[in-house]
Amino acid sequence: MIPTLGELMYPANARFAVLMYHSIAFPENGREKHLSCPPPLFERHMRYLHSSGYSALSLTDIFDRLAHGKEIPEKTVSITLDDGFEDNYEHAYPVLRRYQIPATIFLISGWIGKTNAWMTGHQGVVRRMLTWRQIREMQSGGIEFGAHTVSHPRLSGLDDSAATSEILASKQDLEAGLNREVRHFAYPYGDWSDSVRDKVRKAGFVTASGTRPGFNNPATDRFELRRIDIRGTDSMRRFRQKVLFGTNDGGWPLPLRYYGERFFKKIRGRA
Repeated sequence: MIPTLGELMYPANARFAVLMYHSIAFPENGREKHLSCPPPLFERHMRYLHSSGYSALSLTDIFDRLAHGKEIPEKTVSITLDDGFEDNYEHAYPVLRRYQIPATIFLISGWIGKTNAWMTGHQGVVRRMLTWRQIREMQSGGIEFGAHTVSHPRLSGLDDSAATSEILASKQDLEAGLNREVRHFAYPYGDWSDSVRDKVRKAGFVTASGTRPGFNNPATDRFELRRIDIRGTDSMRRFRQKVLFGTNDGGWPLPLRYYGERFFKKIRGRA
């Protein structure tokens, strides 16, 4: 989805971008290129954010600031990783610690310590998931964890009872294992409905993230947070463009259209 000029021009100190990663590993086949970001590229992404004046905050930090009426720093980004692959511990965690960047990892509670069996039918690659030992170590190192259901279903296709169980049980399982409140949720596949959204709210979560791209701001529905999809096939130019414009569109025409619209708006203002 291409953002409108109005979205792009929202005051920088009142908006934030949430970046969405999955596996941080070298893809083993073409089908994995979407979800698997090679570790050297992930480090380049984090180094760029660190050296380019971005303020990296966890989702909890952002929403605590909003709850207390505090400003969000200019150029704020929040890093999220979906599913809870073991390579998040092996490859992402050391980089995040090196650059002192917090992150939120959304865990599928029923697959902790197992493999990505729910996706091997279409991905074709078996990958291990985080263990509780790794999760607790990362938590002590500043990583926060959110819920991503128990088994990663499409929630809008479940009946009310099954959807409630997937949402609520994932929160309860993680809170028991982490000994800490779990405040954030991510919809599997970015799939949700009004009913699912209401169930997430009633379960006691503070936010819920989808997969629709764009910037978030204080007026954004906190149960419909937008996230920018960062792929392992994105060049650094595409990555910079996605973060700058809050979009999944990494193509060349977007900057030309954006700056062209700004130019002609300025000209019209002088007329």
